Order: sequence, then C-alpha cells, then structure tokens
Amino acid sequence: MSNSIWATYFHRLSTDAIPQHHLCPTGEDSWCKYQKALLKKESYKHKNSIPAVVMEAIKPVYTRLTSNELLSKCLDCITQNPNESLNNLIWKRCPKDTFVGAKKIRWGTADAVAIFNDGMSSRIQVLKDLGIKDTTLTEYSLIKSDKRRLSGALSKASEKGVKRRQSLRNLKKGFEDTHKEKEGDTYIPGGF
Repeated sequence: MSNSIWATYFHRLSTDAIPQHHLCPTGEDSWCKYQKALLKKESYKHKNSIPAVVMEAIKPVYTRLTSNELLSKCLDCITQNPNESLNNLIWKRCPKDTFVGAKKIRWGTADAVAIFNDGMSSRIQVLKDLGIKDTTLTEYSLIKSDKRRLSGALSKASEKGVKRRQSLRNLKKGFEDTHKEKEGDTYIPGGF
C-alpha cells in the first residue's frame, strides 16, 4: 500500500527528462500511461507534471499517509464511521443547502472537531479562553451532556442493547409485512 501511495507522488513528479515511474504498476491494466507505452514500445510525452518545488511542499502529507501507524489501521479493517460522524457534526453547524460564509465554516468546523475529539465539555476551555467567567452551570450541563452521551453509547453497544434494537427492527418488519398483506403493495414502480 505504501508503494502504491508513493507511486502517485513520483508519477506526478515525472518529466520527460526525469521519468520516475519505478513504483507505478506495470502491465496492460496499469493506470500509468507511461508504463502502458513502455509495454507497447511506444514513445510517451509527459503532460501536466507538477513542479518539484510544489511536490516537495506536499511530501510531508505523503509521508504521513504512508506511516506504519496509519497503514496498520487499514489492516484492522477500521471503518469510515468516525469520518462520517465528524462530517455529520460539521454539516449540522453549516448545512450544505444554506449559504454560510468562510468565517462561519471555520468556526463550525473548529467546534465540530473539538466536540468530536473531547466532547461537549471542550467548550468549557473555549469559554475560559474567551475570558467568560462564572460558567459553573454551563460546565455542569456540558459535562452532564457528555456523561449522558457516553452512557447511551455504552448501553447501545451492550449485548442487551443490541438484542433490543434487533427485536424492535423485527417487530417493525412484522408490522410492515402484516400491513402489506392487508392493503397490498402501496407502491409499485411505474404502477400509477
């Protein structure tokens, strides 16, 4: 996986004078046109190469992407759910269907990241940094909100919680099946 990531880096860095396609996949199914041209014994002209200065500036991103710590998470089949959860928090603050300015997007994103990482109680530090004093009631309610969220998450993750959701889902499905038997199909594609 690391080689595949670095292949894209060197592929974009390549020029006619210095082709750097040593990590690009070979064969007819390759996405690299240079490697395909080599296979067919044709000449290849590089287009849209990114300047070395720019590639050097983005090299740290590639280094982080290929770190063993990050790649090991891919091996554990870790899902994309945390990313979706963070995106959900951001879009709650800045809906896609409503125009908001750049400042509100920055504030909304910062708030969403803080809450995603540290919970609602992260706002306590923000209030302190803003110089707002005597926030005892606010602190209490934010901490209580975090405890309630964690308690709910633990309850849902428990075996009892999983079984309860499954039984409710089955009950709902049974209701829908019974309803369908009584009334027949209420929706048929192209039936109207």
